[in-house]
Amino acid sequence: MSHPIMEPMMFKDSSGSADSMSYNPDKYIVLLVTLMGGGVMYVTRSYLCGVLVVLLVLIPIPWIFVHWLRIQRKLLFHAWLYKPAHPFTNPELFGLRNGVNRWIKRGAIELGCWYVNDKSAKTVQTKKVVIYCHGSSGSRGNFYRVDLANWLSSMGCVVYSFDYRGYGDSVGEATEANMIEDTLLIHEVARREHPDCKIVMYGHSMGTGVACLSTYKLQKQGVSVDGVLLEAPFLSMPDAIKDYAIFNWINNLWLYTGFVEKIADPFRTKLIFDKLEVPILIMFAEDDDQLSLKHPLTLHKLCPTSKLVLEKNGGHNHLLSQVNCRNAVCNFLEIKDSGSYSGVPR
Repeated sequence: MSHPIMEPMMFKDSSGSADSMSYNPDKYIVLLVTLMGGGVMYVTRSYLCGVLVVLLVLIPIPWIFVHWLRIQRKLLFHAWLYKPAHPFTNPELFGLRNGVNRWIKRGAIELGCWYVNDKSAKTVQTKKVVIYCHGSSGSRGNFYRVDLANWLSSMGCVVYSFDYRGYGDSVGEATEANMIEDTLLIHEVARREHPDCKIVMYGHSMGTGVACLSTYKLQKQGVSVDGVLLEAPFLSMPDAIKDYAIFNWINNLWLYTGFVEKIADPFRTKLIFDKLEVPILIMFAEDDDQLSLKHPLTLHKLCPTSKLVLEKNGGHNHLLSQVNCRNAVCNFLEIKDSGSYSGVPR
C-alpha cells in the first residue's frame, strides 16, 4: 500500500502550561532572527543596523499575512504542499477499498469525491452516511483519511470523502465560504441518494470548522443533520494560529494588536457551537502537537451536552489509533466495531 501524502505540523502551543508540548520551534525562530541582528551588529559595528534587521524581518510578517490574501491562503490552506503519486480516478491505488471516484458538479463547482460503500458489510441499525471534511493539508488521498474511510465502510457506513475547491482534483479556490458551500452540495447529494439514512458530518482539524459551520447553516435552512463528529477540533482559525507562539507575540505588539483576528477565513466555530442542535462527539489527544487543550475543553464548556473523549496519545492525525476513540465513534454511530482499523501512525 502506497502512502505518498503526509500532513505537516501547522500550529504548536508554547504557553508553558500543562497542556503544552515541551518542544516548540518558535524559540528557535526568534533566536535565529536575533542572531541575524547580532551578526549584522558585529559586522557593521552598529547597534542601529542590527535592530533594523530584526525589525525589517519581523514587522512585515503580519502586514503581508493580513493584506496579501493570496499569500495568507497559501499559508493556511496547504493543498499545494503534497501531491499524490496516483491519479484520484484510481482510488484503489491509494489503498481505498470499495471506493468509486466521482465528480460532483453544479454550475461552476466541480468537486472530486470518493464514494465508498461496502455493500457486503452487515449492519443491524439504520445505515449511516458519513460526510468527511478533511483538514488543511493534502487531499482525500492522505493515508489516514483512506484508513478511516475503509474502517467506516467495513461497518456498513457510506462515506463521501471529497476535496474542497482548490484541493486534490477539485476545481476552484479554497476559501471558508467555498468550503462550506462545497460541503452543503455533498450533503444535498447524500440526502438525495440516501433519503432513508442518517447523515453525519465528520470533521478533522480545520475540517471541524467546516463541519460545524456547514451544520449550522443547514440548521438555519431547516435541514437536519443527525450528528457531528469532531477529531482534533479548534475554536477558530485565529485561536489555532495564536497557539503558535511567534504569531501570538506579534499579535500583541502595539502596531499589530489583533492582526490574527483579521484573517479572511476565520472558521469561528466558537461563535455558533452552543447553537448546534445535534449530537456532538469531540475527540482530542493530550499529545496533540498542533493545538492546545483549551480548544476541546472550551468547546465542551460551550456545549455541555457534547460527548468529550480525551486521550493521552494519538497526536493530531492518529486519534483513531486509540481504542477508546474508535469505541466512541462506534457508539456515536450506533454500529459495531469491525475490528478492521489499520490506521496506525507511520
